[in-house]
Amino acid sequence: MQNIRINLYDDWIKLLRGELNKSGYKDKPYGDKEVSQIYLNRQKRLISQKPRKILKPLTFQCPDEVKEGLRILENAISKGQDLTPHLSEKIRSPKYNDYLLNDWGIHHLHLGTTIRPNGFIEREGPLLFCRFDESTAYLISIQPHGSWVEQDMIRVLHENWPESIAQFRVNGIVGLTKSISDQDVKTLRDKNANTLVEIEDGTVYGPIGGGYASSGISIEVVIQADQYEIWLNETQEYIINNIDTIKNDMRRKSINLPSGLSFRLKVVDNKIYAVEDTTSLSIDLRLEHY
Repeated sequence: MQNIRINLYDDWIKLLRGELNKSGYKDKPYGDKEVSQIYLNRQKRLISQKPRKILKPLTFQCPDEVKEGLRILENAISKGQDLTPHLSEKIRSPKYNDYLLNDWGIHHLHLGTTIRPNGFIEREGPLLFCRFDESTAYLISIQPHGSWVEQDMIRVLHENWPESIAQFRVNGIVGLTKSISDQDVKTLRDKNANTLVEIEDGTVYGPIGGGYASSGISIEVVIQADQYEIWLNETQEYIINNIDTIKNDMRRKSINLPSGLSFRLKVVDNKIYAVEDTTSLSIDLRLEHY
């Protein structure tokens, strides 16, 4: 190997450790893969800040006790504000797995009106169950705390906005051999077993939230963590194998080359770069470049 220092995946893990620490997670001796999964699991549980259209089914009802809390939350959703105060306090638990989200892609949000000193809204009363995509918030229903396995939530999505979950239909299946009750869903979730949901018209849905592994962690998170590791290692190999081309490009730009090149990972405005320490040369690491 030429005189070059580069370890993009190690830099990535250090960056994620720093982000987790800033978010209040205690820095424990987690392995690299654990750190990546914990970070990505946290990102999955958060709701991106962007203005969204709000849709409700005709069956939607809001108890008087939480009408003001719902108004406050809807205002925050429509303006794209941070919804973290309305989420479960377990968002601060590094290894917590949200089974409702991992299974059906549905968030539960608290409908209080007062922010407590810990930054979360008060926890009293029923919860809003809601599914988000990039542009829309689908307000499914307001139900008591603990309503995690009510398959009726999937029925509401199917009957009102079927196009929003069409990609999760299991093609080629018309009904299940044995119907699955809400209690069955709970029993299977307790065993980290994924389930299918059948609607009365025979439509069958797979895990809208991507499902979970035998450990309970989101399968999407496991795949993403592996993809980042593979991509960064392949990108690093590309840089090493093409270092002569990179050096020639630096010379054409009249950049004085050090005796050895040293690259580190840097993230700016959600874009990832490999930056050479001495010259500050930045290589855009967008996947399509390699």
